[in-house]
Amino acid sequence: LGLKTSSPQGSPLLARVAPPCNDADWRTREALSRPFVAMPLRYCLVVNVVLLIATGAEASGGLQVCDKFSGELHDACKQGFDAAKEEAEAAGHDGWIGPSHHEHGGGEHKGPEHHEHGGHEHGGEGGEHGHHLHFDAVDKSISLMLLGAIMFLMTLFTLANYPDQDMRYYCWSVISITVAIFVSVLVFEGVDGTLHALLDFLGCTNKLHHVVLSFFEMAILYLMLQFVVAFLAGVLETEPYKEGRTRVDERGNTVAYTIEEQVASRERRMTCWATLFAHFTGFAAISFGQRLIKEDFFQDHPAFSFAIGLGMFALQVVFMILFRNIRVGVFKRHGYNPDLVRYQEGESLAGLKGKTFAMRQWDEAVNEGENDVICLSVSFLIVEACRLNITGAYSVTEPDQVDEICTVKLGLMAIMFGIALVSAVMSYMRLPEEDDHDPSFFGSMLRRLIQVVQNTMAMSLAWAVLGVFKWLIIMYLPILGGPHKSAFRVLLALVVSFLVFLFVRMLDFLADMDMTGDEADLAIFNLITALGFLVGYSWEQSFHLGVEVISESVGYPTIGQPILAIVVATTAIVPWRRHILTKLMQLSQERMEHYSGKMTYLAETTATRESMLATDFQTGKSGSPCMLDSDHSPHLARLHTIGIDD
Repeated sequence: LGLKTSSPQGSPLLARVAPPCNDADWRTREALSRPFVAMPLRYCLVVNVVLLIATGAEASGGLQVCDKFSGELHDACKQGFDAAKEEAEAAGHDGWIGPSHHEHGGGEHKGPEHHEHGGHEHGGEGGEHGHHLHFDAVDKSISLMLLGAIMFLMTLFTLANYPDQDMRYYCWSVISITVAIFVSVLVFEGVDGTLHALLDFLGCTNKLHHVVLSFFEMAILYLMLQFVVAFLAGVLETEPYKEGRTRVDERGNTVAYTIEEQVASRERRMTCWATLFAHFTGFAAISFGQRLIKEDFFQDHPAFSFAIGLGMFALQVVFMILFRNIRVGVFKRHGYNPDLVRYQEGESLAGLKGKTFAMRQWDEAVNEGENDVICLSVSFLIVEACRLNITGAYSVTEPDQVDEICTVKLGLMAIMFGIALVSAVMSYMRLPEEDDHDPSFFGSMLRRLIQVVQNTMAMSLAWAVLGVFKWLIIMYLPILGGPHKSAFRVLLALVVSFLVFLFVRMLDFLADMDMTGDEADLAIFNLITALGFLVGYSWEQSFHLGVEVISESVGYPTIGQPILAIVVATTAIVPWRRHILTKLMQLSQERMEHYSGKMTYLAETTATRESMLATDFQTGKSGSPCMLDSDHSPHLARLHTIGIDD
């Protein structure tokens, strides 16, 4: 539609594609082509999904046909070409130049017209015209992959710069989660596989030996989480934040290293490694639970498999309380002062204030990491027990292992997890606020446990949704070859990403409405976070299979996979920490300021209405439907705290 030529004879190809037109026709064609140039985002997403689905179909079915029949097809094409050439020579032509010969007016192309085709020779045997090139399934798959990749990158770029602040935050959060999960799973499974292979080499082939090894992996990683974050927070240093420090900037100049920059750098490093070690520990706990659930007893009695998830929750709570008491002992030993916890920009962090601030940063980062460990491992094991009880099989890879009834049952379980999430959020919002000056151990642990439960339910919902999508693809697209094929995993990741994007956009629109209170908003934010983890994990499975394929191709997967994991992790961690995580923390801070300003406005509005009600009561006016007394003031204060309108 967009081509225009004034000399059809100068280029026969252009003459066929776009015949000469006047200015009116040109304006019409330009108007018709404009909607395709300004294609909306939703169309880009649809085209992206279609292209990569076609890539999976070509890669799964076409490659086998190509490997089997490529030689025969080549011979058949050669015979057909020779026969056509003989017919052309018998008809009296000087040389056969392909199907375009008659369209171009006969004879061999010579002179200027020849060069306008890009220098391709049309004469001679075989020809060089594009109509005679043979493309196999590999060429088609790579072409579709390239087109799908550029569409996917542009879609991701659009979401990363979306006008809505929340959508930008969710996009960067999903990117960060994907990189973190990919690196952590890759490194852990590489090291874990090597350790278990070494155990088999030493002659310890009993299942119990591997279960014990998985438990010790989990315990050691849990301990490393505490020490690594303490080191990065500066707890082991006498003075973590010092005035007068210098650093080298991007131009190589020595500049002052301010306290604000030191705080930001330590926080970024803590977040990076706390996230990675939390995922290491979480996947170690999943590995430990999986080895237990594969025992013959649980295969014969699947109902008891739920005890593994509950037992893992109890074990993680014991670890959490134990290490929390250790951190409290460290606080008391170093003279922890709750009055010196908070830090405002421009303040000095010299002496005890800097040490206290570092200990508080350590405690908060470890708390978040421990919560992630519990939510990740317990949610996976609960959903794994649900799948085992629904299908009777630990792993579903064939269409005859699952049907529509099984998919509906798992979908109902996902709905139940969502209801439990809302209930946990409502319970959490009704707890009294924690006091930094007089913290209660029971109150603090209760708040934390309820928060863990709500995050676990949100992540369980995400695992269940992933299982539903996986079963649907297994049933209706058996040509993809099952979950152990790259085409299957890429298609699963694309479907999950597309549907989660639409669902998150709908949830964000719902959260922005005035009709939703704090309880609904908190439930929505937890659900969106879990769905972001779902997208990240679905893409991690695709990337991880690529690493497995490459390591198997080398011939030494036990050694090749950990080496490849270390190389990939070294390449990915630094840019993730310096750029992606930095951008995510910046967006998170802006988002907190936005919502804190919104809550301040609501609190001031509610306080104004309370003052008006009190004035009406004192003056005896009856403009309000209720009266205030001293017994109602605590309830109004509580309304301010949870941000619910009166």
